Amino acid sequence: MPQYLSVHFQGPIDQLEMDIAFNITCPGITGIRGPSGCGKTSLLRGIAGLHHFPKGHCRLGDETWQDDTTFLPPWKRAIGYVPQDGGLFAHLSVEKNLRFGMSHRQGKDLFYEEIVDALRLHALLKRSTQALSGGERQRVAIGRALLTQPKLLLMDEPLSALDVNIKNEILVYIKDFLTQKQIHTLYVSHDSEELRMIASHILDWPSIQHAE
Repeated sequence: MPQYLSVHFQGPIDQLEMDIAFNITCPGITGIRGPSGCGKTSLLRGIAGLHHFPKGHCRLGDETWQDDTTFLPPWKRAIGYVPQDGGLFAHLSVEKNLRFGMSHRQGKDLFYEEIVDALRLHALLKRSTQALSGGERQRVAIGRALLTQPKLLLMDEPLSALDVNIKNEILVYIKDFLTQKQIHTLYVSHDSEELRMIASHILDWPSIQHAE
């Protein structure tokens, strides 16, 4: 029996008044496309529990993360989140960033070498995250999120700083990995070709606004 990601958020965030709703069958890779400033990042932050919309709900299968009586904090949601800036821990090395969140998982090294190889991170492992380029930070952030083996992965323009050739290689790996592990993903990008390559279906922003 299929699971569903069900989201309905209403209320303000920053300068926006949000009213969005959708239901998606899981697993799959859902691309989210829309103009800058429309609220795509705010949507992901709401799902991750980093912003509490005053009205609405967020459910994944039989797990309720938000409704009229419930609001789980981010660390109680089985979510991997890759923000636009990478969100890395400045006081930890690349390797320690990658291994963050793995310590209590059985088989914690099962995918580690595979992911480090695929994202070309071996040469970076001992470096400080403060010394990384934008593209390097994005690759580390993607690896860290994948290594937590989340039930839901949120990716906000995760490859925007990468060279197109590296981007295409990594897109193929990410899609294969997420499909194999059946990790449902929301993937935000302005790049229609990028979304075409990775997404199983695409939500255009106007279609999820102004919910009844």
